[in-house]
Amino acid sequence: MKKKNKKIKDLLSNQKGIALLTVLIFIFLMVTFVVALLAMTGNDIKISAIQRDSTKAFYQAESGIEQALYNLNVDNINYDIIHWRPDSSDPYIKEPFNSSEYYEVTITDIGDPEADPPELLTDKISIISTGILKPVGVENSRKRSIEVIAEIGFNTDVTYKYALLSDKVVLINGSGPDCPKISGDIHSNDSIEVHSQNFDDFYNGTATASGETNDLDETEDGEFTGVNPVDIPPVDYEKLLASANGGGESGEYFPGDMIIETGETWVVGSDGVVGSDGPPVVNAGIQYIDGDLIVRNGGVVDIHNGAIVVTGSIEFKEGSELEITKDNSYIDYNDPNTALALVGQGDINLKAKTSFIGGIIQSYCPLPDGGFTSGTVELYNDCVVNGAVIAETIFMHNGTEVNYDETNLQKYITQGDPFYKKISWREL
Repeated sequence: MKKKNKKIKDLLSNQKGIALLTVLIFIFLMVTFVVALLAMTGNDIKISAIQRDSTKAFYQAESGIEQALYNLNVDNINYDIIHWRPDSSDPYIKEPFNSSEYYEVTITDIGDPEADPPELLTDKISIISTGILKPVGVENSRKRSIEVIAEIGFNTDVTYKYALLSDKVVLINGSGPDCPKISGDIHSNDSIEVHSQNFDDFYNGTATASGETNDLDETEDGEFTGVNPVDIPPVDYEKLLASANGGGESGEYFPGDMIIETGETWVVGSDGVVGSDGPPVVNAGIQYIDGDLIVRNGGVVDIHNGAIVVTGSIEFKEGSELEITKDNSYIDYNDPNTALALVGQGDINLKAKTSFIGGIIQSYCPLPDGGFTSGTVELYNDCVVNGAVIAETIFMHNGTEVNYDETNLQKYITQGDPFYKKISWREL
């Protein structure tokens, strides 16, 4: 028995093979940990890939919204502004990166004609953009959708801010007490040049230039030179033509050039007559000349409560007379056209011995096709403008005045071109 118990004790106390067992247990635990870690890492990689693709799809969807708004508001060459619509059966599809990453856009009219006030269908739209990714080897596509509600707004701004506004050069000539006089601010998108020894004695406004030359910048560091360009206010020629074609107090349309010879008088307005013996009218309205206007020495033009609009050039010879006046009853601050006095798509040259213009003289403006009219305004003799002058190039000579009426001119508001603006955003 003693021998048997000793054998059992010896067997229990024998440590041979324990190291191998320990190693095997450790290897098993390590393999289990590595397998679990690899599984977790694989899941994290999958989750990260899903998040990455989802984020890409989201930004694709955002790109679709911005592209759709660009097509609606800006790209009038390839798209019918305001009325362009990809419908739900034929969505607008783009492939910004490749065929597996793109967006689909649909636009639906949601304006309510029964609303108070009524809305046109195109007044309000729903833009839905879906960003789509089709990763290689993945069965299901990644998709994110965004809906934006947009409505028509207008670029509303003060139309007339400057006594002189030029896209190129403002040139002021003449010296002595009869040098040009300007009341109000001046801006040129190029340069301002003053060739007058006395002009600074009379000028108290602020003159800014976007170019390198500004002879009226007296600041030490030239803070009024090299400033940002200023947009030129538009002229709605289509509306002016429609008004002239309305006849009566709305105005009158003249096909071809108009020439006022020596001794001839063209008077339109409440205190005068049309031509020399026509019936009296309350307002001259828009006198639209589809051509040039030339007034020779001794010719007289008198427009009351209206404006002269010319598709060509305007020239008043030395010895002619021009007067354009307006009553308060004619002024409509919500209609910038009532601020206009003398408008031409070509040059405007005023050498009349007597010139008094109440309102805006403008010979340069953007056109619907993206171009600009091209015109110079040149003022001579005793020309007095109670308003503003807008042109590609402006020349002022001795005896001329431009008096900007800040109290009234800054009240004129223009809506500008319509555009769609976002009023709500959500992710679907």
